[in-house]
Amino acid sequence: MHIVSYSSVNDAKLINEWERFVKFGIKPKSIDRNIASSWARSKDLGINPYKCVQRAEINEKELQKRISLKESYLNIITPYLEKIHRAISGEGYLLYYADELGNVLHIVADDADLSFFEKNFYFKKGSSCKEEITGTTAASLVLTDRIIVSHMSSHKYCLQLKSTTCSALPLLGENDEFIGIIGAALNLKTTNKHIVGSLLSAKMGIENQLRLLKQNNELRVLNNYYSNFWGMTSDATIFVDYAGNIVNINKKASDIINEKPSKIIGKKVTDVLNFPAVLFNDSVNDFSDNSCYIDTRNKKTKYNFSKQATRFRCFTESNEEINIIKEENKPEKFFKPVKKTEAEHTFKDLIGNSKLFLDLIELAKKASESNSNVLITGESGTGKELLAHSIHNESYRSGKPFVVVNCGAIPRELAESELFGYESGAFTGAAKKGRKGFFEMANGGTIFLDEIGEMPKALQTKILRVIQNKKITRIGGNKEISTDVRIIAATNKNIEQEVTAGNFRSDLYFRLNVIRLHIPNLLQRKSDIILLARHFINKHIQPGQKKITLSKPVISILKEYNWPGNIRELENVIEQALVFIGDETEIGEKHLPESLKKIYKNTRVVRSGSLYEDEMRKVQKALKKADNNISLAARILGISRNTLYKKIKTFGIDCSKS
Repeated sequence: MHIVSYSSVNDAKLINEWERFVKFGIKPKSIDRNIASSWARSKDLGINPYKCVQRAEINEKELQKRISLKESYLNIITPYLEKIHRAISGEGYLLYYADELGNVLHIVADDADLSFFEKNFYFKKGSSCKEEITGTTAASLVLTDRIIVSHMSSHKYCLQLKSTTCSALPLLGENDEFIGIIGAALNLKTTNKHIVGSLLSAKMGIENQLRLLKQNNELRVLNNYYSNFWGMTSDATIFVDYAGNIVNINKKASDIINEKPSKIIGKKVTDVLNFPAVLFNDSVNDFSDNSCYIDTRNKKTKYNFSKQATRFRCFTESNEEINIIKEENKPEKFFKPVKKTEAEHTFKDLIGNSKLFLDLIELAKKASESNSNVLITGESGTGKELLAHSIHNESYRSGKPFVVVNCGAIPRELAESELFGYESGAFTGAAKKGRKGFFEMANGGTIFLDEIGEMPKALQTKILRVIQNKKITRIGGNKEISTDVRIIAATNKNIEQEVTAGNFRSDLYFRLNVIRLHIPNLLQRKSDIILLARHFINKHIQPGQKKITLSKPVISILKEYNWPGNIRELENVIEQALVFIGDETEIGEKHLPESLKKIYKNTRVVRSGSLYEDEMRKVQKALKKADNNISLAARILGISRNTLYKKIKTFGIDCSKS
């Protein structure tokens, strides 16, 4: 989610622009679109730009009603806010939760701070954070734009509120719906630089707990359903999931089968009751009065079957009844294997000057000129998808569909329908008009099969057939559909080992491995690390924020760290540092995660004493005289190149000529 920081600004200039806007309606130039739009709305709403007015409040009865409705949320949110408050107690902070309508339902603060905010800004439980009441604030921007707002003071619309500094974050519920705001307010223009990081941690913790709560509630409902059903029915009943696995069975059914429930649950119903497997194929239409003999342990019994939607019912000749209830399968709620249908990146977005990297880009550009399949290998976080985007955009297929498929995210049971599509009526719940699969969606363009090493072997055979015949057949259909698709596949596995182990088809491997591109990890591109770090600073710096640099110790740390998460981890580190940096202009070791701070602590030399300082100055002087030429500087100092490199590393000297 996008983080917008408003801490590093020219305060006097901003106030001047605000005054011109309030008095004469002159559009400000140095603020971003979110603030400009909010100021304009606040002015149109007639918000008092100079003084806080009494905030709209819900009455005590309505307040208690809303608190009661949000009790399950508040039970999770409150401990997180209290934990943050304990860490910053005495600094004057007020922490709060407001619901999705902007009504403040809970506040955590010292008594003096609580009293101060209520007296001066009418902020208390029951007050409103809506833009039409307060004008532009951190909380109002979360309500309107669903962004994370960090360290806002002078960007507020009301002059009286500009003396406070506020941060606010949106909270998402178990279904990713907006459920409210957690925020922090301080009656000063300076602020604890780590408050947003603490709120971010709280946000992640709260949202994770809400998801777990949902899962527990679903299990409770399911258990209650089973319990109630068992109590209401005298029938022999088996519950079966969408894959045909028995998930529950009552005593009458287990007696018929002559087996304990514990030995039945988890098995395939077709194994236990010898049902025709076709009955569990969703493509079978509803039917009735079909007969079949089922082998139980003590006898063969004839059953008459009928199927209605997702419920199977069968009757014995002696009128004994077995209800087989099949749960609906709704995969769209659980995974998103396809991410986009157009390529967003080009080779210009790939940053690096190291020889390994430049050689890779040269090969990739040549690959763009052909129509052959490409296999990209490399560790997680090295940029395999970006490279695939770039190859597509450089090829003659540019402008045509680019479909990204995460092979590891597709449930095995649904992979075929997702990749190749299905016809109307192919199974229960199928769209009336059928649906295109990913290969049809990519027709004329490129399909990027990410994590190809996770693809089930049964599906590998079907992919091989598509490559060979350039045709697909939808599930439930008999018509072959021609496709013109280029395949780019990627994996972080050792694909040759997977072939040797029998996990990946050798013939599919050879079909995909026409052009092989291997992306080096970040440790193999050490000379690119600082270049990438500076690129990410420019990418994530906020509009109007001052130029941010890297301190010498941080440069050393970034070069020393082993980067298991590669470029993705480096970008996350820089983005976090920019959140914590506040109004400073240099990223220091204090802004880095603990994992990187340990590198600094473990490799740092005790820097007291004239010998250390004299030695460092000599090295710096020699490098300056040699214009950072290592060989010449080593000759000036009378030492070897290797020794000089070690000294440069020890002293954290930046030898880049940039």
